[in-house]
Amino acid sequence: MKSAKYIGFSIRYVLPVVVIITGVMVSVSLIKSKPKTHRRPSEKQARLVETVLIQPKDVTIMIDGMGVVVPARQVNLTPQVFGKITSSIKPWISSTVAKAIVLSFLV
Repeated sequence: MKSAKYIGFSIRYVLPVVVIITGVMVSVSLIKSKPKTHRRPSEKQARLVETVLIQPKDVTIMIDGMGVVVPARQVNLTPQVFGKITSSIKPWISSTVAKAIVLSFLV
């Protein structure tokens, strides 16, 4: 009977302690035996860039969108002197919106 108690005691209390101590010893030995690394000084490398001479040029930008256009402000134009329109010319600006504007001259 004493041997059965002794076996039960050792399995219940001694075996876990032995397993924990063995695990700690293995962990410590693995940490101490890690490979040593040596840091090399880094080499300075020039950044690779491409330079381009810039030239001005005309670029057409088209923006597609949907919605309602709301003006920032509204202006009512009325002539200071009433008269007749005798001639009209198109403006010198080359945008599509500006071509639709017609400059008028009053007599």
